[in-house]
Amino acid sequence: MDDLSSIHIPLSASEGNDYADLDYIPESELDDDDDEYAPDDDFDSPRARFRAATMEMEKRHFKFAEPQALYDFLYEFRDVIGLVTEDYTTILHVAIRFVKDNHSARSRNMMPLIQSIVKDHPMLLRQRDSDGMTPLYIAICTRKPLLVEGILSCCAQDPECESAVQDSIEIPCVRQNGKTCLHIAFELAIRQKSVIQLIKIARDEALALQDYDGRTPLHYAVNCRTPSMDAARLFIQRDGEMLKKIESKGNTDSVETFLDVIDRSGNSIYRHHLAMRERSRDMLQQRETRHPTATGVFQKTNKRRTLLSTDDPWEIPAVAREWDDILRELKLHYLRTRNATRAVSFLYGSNLDDIELQLHLHGLPSNVEATSLLDLLSSVKLGETLQYVSLPDIQVDFTRRFPLMSHNNTKKSGKARWDLQIIFGYLGAQGVRHIIRVDVDDSKEFPHSDEAILKSFGMITVEVFNWKKVDLDPRVICNLGSKVAREEVESVVPKTCHSQLREVTLSWSGNNTTLRAWSEPEGLPLLPLLRKIIILVPSEEEIAESPDWVSACLEEFRRRMGRNASTKADSSVVEEGDNDDTSKTKDSSSSESGRKPIEIHFVQSRENGQDPENLNTLGRPRLNVESRAGYRWLDTVYGFADMIKKSWDHPDMRKYTANDVVVALIDDGVDVYGSPVSANIIGGKSFALDKTKNMPSPYFISELGHGTAMAEALKRACPLVKIYPIRVNIDGGSESGQSSVEARSVALAIETAINRNANIILIASPVEVANSSPQDRAYLEDMLQKANERDIPFFIPSDSNAESQSSYIFSSNVAFRIGEASVDGGAAGRSDSPPDADFIFPGREVVAQHNVESPLHPSDRIQDLNSASININVSLAAGLAATLIYAFQLVRLKSTAGTPPPIGSETSHQDELEHLAKLQRHDGMMKAFQHLGSVTESRFLKVWEALDPIVDEMKHLTVEDQELKLLSHWFSQLRYTEDR
Repeated sequence: MDDLSSIHIPLSASEGNDYADLDYIPESELDDDDDEYAPDDDFDSPRARFRAATMEMEKRHFKFAEPQALYDFLYEFRDVIGLVTEDYTTILHVAIRFVKDNHSARSRNMMPLIQSIVKDHPMLLRQRDSDGMTPLYIAICTRKPLLVEGILSCCAQDPECESAVQDSIEIPCVRQNGKTCLHIAFELAIRQKSVIQLIKIARDEALALQDYDGRTPLHYAVNCRTPSMDAARLFIQRDGEMLKKIESKGNTDSVETFLDVIDRSGNSIYRHHLAMRERSRDMLQQRETRHPTATGVFQKTNKRRTLLSTDDPWEIPAVAREWDDILRELKLHYLRTRNATRAVSFLYGSNLDDIELQLHLHGLPSNVEATSLLDLLSSVKLGETLQYVSLPDIQVDFTRRFPLMSHNNTKKSGKARWDLQIIFGYLGAQGVRHIIRVDVDDSKEFPHSDEAILKSFGMITVEVFNWKKVDLDPRVICNLGSKVAREEVESVVPKTCHSQLREVTLSWSGNNTTLRAWSEPEGLPLLPLLRKIIILVPSEEEIAESPDWVSACLEEFRRRMGRNASTKADSSVVEEGDNDDTSKTKDSSSSESGRKPIEIHFVQSRENGQDPENLNTLGRPRLNVESRAGYRWLDTVYGFADMIKKSWDHPDMRKYTANDVVVALIDDGVDVYGSPVSANIIGGKSFALDKTKNMPSPYFISELGHGTAMAEALKRACPLVKIYPIRVNIDGGSESGQSSVEARSVALAIETAINRNANIILIASPVEVANSSPQDRAYLEDMLQKANERDIPFFIPSDSNAESQSSYIFSSNVAFRIGEASVDGGAAGRSDSPPDADFIFPGREVVAQHNVESPLHPSDRIQDLNSASININVSLAAGLAATLIYAFQLVRLKSTAGTPPPIGSETSHQDELEHLAKLQRHDGMMKAFQHLGSVTESRFLKVWEALDPIVDEMKHLTVEDQELKLLSHWFSQLRYTEDR
């Protein structure tokens, strides 16, 4: 390679940056005759070596699945594997084209070679050949899914490779109408799995790239020969994540993503599909006109040929139905997330028919005549799906009869009214089948009857329901839209309930009986998609009970909803998959399985026209930090950890070596194989006895999944951490679902951790001390004393109640007792802080919901969090401690990088080491935690007060920056605090 370092071709300014790291072979060395060499050919020239590599690859292609054959080839031609010819061809292009153009070449045999080249030379993925195609683009054109998926799999563990793949996805092919990899993948209808991987890996910008006709990949996706609901839902998910990013920056007025792109024909993605479908139908009719269909046997043959024709896939009934389902999901998502103007344009373009997506009748007189009201409604053209219907409290005069309602129904029955049923009856008669949001102001004195409300929505699905009738019957809520055709909802919701309600606002009288009815298993918990409940609480003057009584009732409602909703979700999973173990597992992790927590908000009305008062704290005596404090804690710690890792991964830091922070994880083992934490595992040991085989169970397998989830959380809070799993016997748990570990196993594990020079010991479950023998307890106390002498801090779960003694054996100057926090920063499941907690950090429910809402890469998500005994909060605490240790080492090295050692540097160096030693001890880390931010009464630590400014500074550092000013200042202040 040394003799090739000067061989480059001139590059234009626009291309120089992309290919600056590549070596090039001049074309003059490649354009000789292919069949014979000139007499004076240099067989060691780059051109000859490149040709030789190509020829040998074609000869040996069936052997590359053998490791030795692959190694021999890569070693023999290591000098040309990363080269680029003057026409921009690389060995990667050649290899993929060889698979494409030769039927004898098997993807399975060539994949080891292609993957090795990609891993060693990821920059080749950004290289376009003379046809303007990148290797990935060519691989997609082969329509060989194994080839595409093999290249994409290379980026799973390698950020550099992932970046190269992402760049490759975004590079357009000039000679193919400016299409990118995503465009061509949908145009060629490659395997769904491959397409899904491409969408997941692609950056947000890639989804909005347009070809020369102004069409995005999603334009191609909705015109694909093979419909894919999974791909459509992934696009919808990505759009939702992008909207959250945009809105978090306060740009709510200019929200625009790939879903809003209009092509050069003026078509949105939705209308592009309709246009292509209509075009296909017209072409089919023209073909049938030119070639009339025969009768009898020939007619059946032609029908079969039509059904199987790849030219008209939309004419196949099953395909047409799936496309209808995909369009419905796209349409509903767009209506939920965009304003009315954008929504009309998305669905109807210039909207020459003046179709409305809303019905807003506020401003009408309080008394209207029925016939006049119907005349008004008939003048409005409404779509099948409406964004919202908002109706005031109006009384309808039914003096004249009309066909939409029977004569009996037009009269008041007692105080009950049926007035507004005329409006919803008209909507149903006009074909309205879905309304995103319904707001109705009902009279407190003469409200509509429950029967009238239920019948109003007999054929109409509602997602957000706000009918201000006091103490509305839960049966009415759960049966809204009960007559909607089963096929429209059967694939979306469990069989137990067809409602698609996602949010309800309920007016409450103050009667606890109503709260109990709403929270019964057959009440609101029955709704499978419900995510938010707003309770309108009457003012103190309107309610007979005391504030304390009301607070207790609301808290009970919150608890009952959480318990009964969880129970109902579990039963739904069993019903769906009682004959299929695989489906049970899939359903239990599904985002629509009902396991997402339901947000509950209390809003109290106030007198004199004042705005309603938010009563989120009503029914929650505990301190409420802020509504999303748990999520903010996770975002801050994750961001800080990522910045520290990014700094350590920089090439300039490779000459330095960080002292590894080793965490001994005492749990039920860690699933190492195929796990995202496998690179962090540095061995392990097991003291868990497999009684059936009378031998230790392996540490690299997690019996219950506890240890794996704990390790993933540990890595997420500190990507650099080294984990030494120690497997112990885990007891199944008490009635509360909390597991425990026997004292002797813990003692053995602690001794092993000491011998392995662990910096931190993490015990995932409470230690069973009460039932231990005196010998085992003495052994445990002896090991704790030794760990204390070695200054090794422990991280353990706090006791959930004052009666428990599981953490009593750990002295306060050795162990961090970490409690579980809910999303608002309060202690989970209680009104005060745990009795022995030093801090409370986000628990498993907060992390699980954060996984859903956060736009993290799937590999960064902590997976199995279903068990109540998983103390994720303890792992997060240990991970934060490890990150602080790595951060201090980073500051220490940055402060001395590139500067000569000053006088007295040996003393300064010794001081730094002493400070590092202090930080790694319990006392020093405790002060560091306390220095991160204020601590609430519930012991929740607001880490963002110190870390957010540090993260913001690190995000804007350039490569030349040597100082981390804010982080250095923070450690300086911490040292001053310790020295006082």
